Amino acid sequence: MRILFVTNNYTPYSGGLVSSIVATVKALQVAGHMVMLVAPDFLGSAHDDLEWVRRIPSLFRLSYNKKYIAFPWRSKSYIRNCIASFKPDVVHVHHPFLLGPQAVAAAKEKGIKTVFTYHTMYEAYAHYVPLPQIITQPLITKKVIRFCKEVDQIIAPSSTIAHHLKAQGISYVTSIASGLKEQFVNRAFERKTVKKPYQLLYVGRFVSEKNIMALFDVMAQLPEAYELTLVGYGNYLDLLQERAYDVLGLSRERVRFIVQPTQQTLLDRYRSAHLFLFPSRTDTQGLVIAEAMACSTPVIAFDGPGQRDSIIDGKNGFIVANQREMAQQIQSVLSDPYLYELLQKNAWQSAQAFDPTHLVQQLIMLYRSVLS
Repeated sequence: MRILFVTNNYTPYSGGLVSSIVATVKALQVAGHMVMLVAPDFLGSAHDDLEWVRRIPSLFRLSYNKKYIAFPWRSKSYIRNCIASFKPDVVHVHHPFLLGPQAVAAAKEKGIKTVFTYHTMYEAYAHYVPLPQIITQPLITKKVIRFCKEVDQIIAPSSTIAHHLKAQGISYVTSIASGLKEQFVNRAFERKTVKKPYQLLYVGRFVSEKNIMALFDVMAQLPEAYELTLVGYGNYLDLLQERAYDVLGLSRERVRFIVQPTQQTLLDRYRSAHLFLFPSRTDTQGLVIAEAMACSTPVIAFDGPGQRDSIIDGKNGFIVANQREMAQQIQSVLSDPYLYELLQKNAWQSAQAFDPTHLVQQLIMLYRSVLS
């Protein structure tokens, strides 16, 4: 099978969406399928792309708050050319904005079926638009639903998102989780010894929608023996440090930031953590939850759409309602060696379901059903 991926986000960006796309493409290729990926040209000639990646030329590029921004030039025409040369059986788009609608329109001209992965709750990002959210959120929701009705099949990374879409009158939705990166696959179970200082971990972007500030309120309720490491990147870093150190008076020994670590450093942090904390209430899957579990690290999370498919209370972690409950649950788990070992084993076992080799078989079956 020949599959054309179209995405607004790709390297040099990192994060769950890019990781998911990379893992999926590799699993498809290993399974014997051909993939071409089309993405914006963020860097010009500086990209170090593999042969199956195509960059849409940009009218101009810039960097804002350490983020790369590209304005593709004649994107629909470029995607048409990719379709003509690659001759895909299916076009798989990963965004309802920018390149997504252009790709769907170009595919329809050639009678090619389209699939869309609904990666995130787009209205939760309305604060990035410089207009009142009371205006932007309904507009974003309306535009996304309209786009969903233009494609032939939709993939939801969690059952919560599938239910959300079906409530909007969209029935052609299939739940398929995103797969883990290679370094998290086929890892052996690692039993951890609980001892002071207790190591808590957050991994993700440093942005407002991740609700990271709440973790500092949790730390303020915990004894000195608990330490939190935050690993990631983003323009919210200065505000996070100000909140932790200046406002709440947490010490730099108890709250540490690691910005843009190497893959090995990231893996080491997952392995050394006693518990992984997930504060977001808007993520549709939270791939970092599966990464933590693959490293035998149980998860304590606030309730949200992405957590409910991954976390089973008392089995591989806990879902809590607020900061007070999170602080109490952290202490409860780490003071009970029997419970902690049980959570560890089950967390590791749960992560095996996110092996991209298995998930891509579901994806291939979906493609075939769309083409039949």
